[in-house]
Amino acid sequence: MRLRGSVIFMVFNICFLSVYGQVALIDPIKDLETLRRADPNWVDFEIQNSGTSDAVIFRVVGSKNTDVKLSAKTIKAGTSEFIRVAVSPKSEGKFSEKLEVHLSAWQKPQTIEVKGESTFAASGLIPCPDFSGSAENKGNTFFVSVRDFDQNPMDKAHVNIYKDGRKARDLKTNEHGETSLELPYGRYFFSIRDEGYSLDTAMYVNAVNNHLLAMVEVKPVEREVVEAVEIAKIETEIPVPPAPPTPPETPEQPKEPDVVEVIDIPEVTSIDPSEDTPLPLSRYKENNLVFLIDISASMNQHGRMDLLKIAMVELLDILRPYDKFSLITYAGGTDVIMEATQNLDKEACIEAILSLEPKGSTEGAKAINKAGQIALKHFVENGNNQIILATDGAFTRGVDQALKYVSKYDRKNVHLSVLGIKCGSFTTKQMTTLVDRGRGRYIPVDEAADAGEKLIEEVKESSVRGGL
Repeated sequence: MRLRGSVIFMVFNICFLSVYGQVALIDPIKDLETLRRADPNWVDFEIQNSGTSDAVIFRVVGSKNTDVKLSAKTIKAGTSEFIRVAVSPKSEGKFSEKLEVHLSAWQKPQTIEVKGESTFAASGLIPCPDFSGSAENKGNTFFVSVRDFDQNPMDKAHVNIYKDGRKARDLKTNEHGETSLELPYGRYFFSIRDEGYSLDTAMYVNAVNNHLLAMVEVKPVEREVVEAVEIAKIETEIPVPPAPPTPPETPEQPKEPDVVEVIDIPEVTSIDPSEDTPLPLSRYKENNLVFLIDISASMNQHGRMDLLKIAMVELLDILRPYDKFSLITYAGGTDVIMEATQNLDKEACIEAILSLEPKGSTEGAKAINKAGQIALKHFVENGNNQIILATDGAFTRGVDQALKYVSKYDRKNVHLSVLGIKCGSFTTKQMTTLVDRGRGRYIPVDEAADAGEKLIEEVKESSVRGGL
């Protein structure tokens, strides 16, 4: 009986060792090398079962700085499964995380290791926010990483962050192409640019969306190259003129006494408050501005509506109390969102601008007619009566009718200009035809950095005394 038991034990042990050898870890050490915030912080460990029996992963034990996912708990015979390990380095510098893998086919656990060098300290896992309290007023650390398409970090990139049409922060990336700041939860518009590239995008910032990875296409900067040899050749070919003869000295003439003209300067008793503004009344007429906004679905793409809101809010900041502002939207139909009031209510205007949401198609002819009617209703004698059409696309119908309306209101001294928001060549051509009829200008807007400046310059040029 004792011999039989020993034989059974030996057979069991041989079978166990056979299974143990047939289930193996492939490459148990993974090196993340330099880990930046935009890099994937996880690796996969393969467990290969080349035996004839299934094996089960009981558990994987690691530190609180690691998170583990299994492709499957059971590793079927003749297949492989994977252990995915994510690391959250608690500090900058080198790190090494070792985890124990407990498997049914192994007599004792085996060790896997993830190592590397981190450029940042992780803040830990962030849970999803609940709906209690005022979650929208909370904030967290938001990270921006800028890279080119070859994954190279872009240092010294300008990161402009806009909230509700106004610039909230202006940052620069470090040598790792990264920057960070505390941002309350909400929707933001990001404008990233430097010499040779630019990118605009919008996103909601919350506990989950706390990182923007911006991939930019870097274009070579053309520079004028002048060969030094050619410059030297040119210099040698140019004859050097002889020095002029020294004039003979003449006796110094006595100076006549200075005559001081006395100017009668009128006394300044007061300063007109309207002069202490970017639009002084002495230089710029009163404005009657009717904004006609395209809210077709395409305006929701590539940050176009955000660009427009930024430009309009910056303009409103400098308008005067007696300037008039009306807001009309068009897509499938035309809606008057706000009409001019006796005194400009900037906050109400900005609230109306920020509430704009794209939808529908692009039908502009009837909208131009409505904008002209509103402009005439609030017409300012000897002022700047102007329709500013903001769009990203050509009209889908009624182009000829639109031209007729533009000409009609131009004859009544209501002129039309167009803000082209990231427009293509076909749209630009159509809108240029419109502004020619309306004696206005076509203003292309492609970047947040100068969107407001371009709109302000357009209003200034249209309202300057002696202009239109």
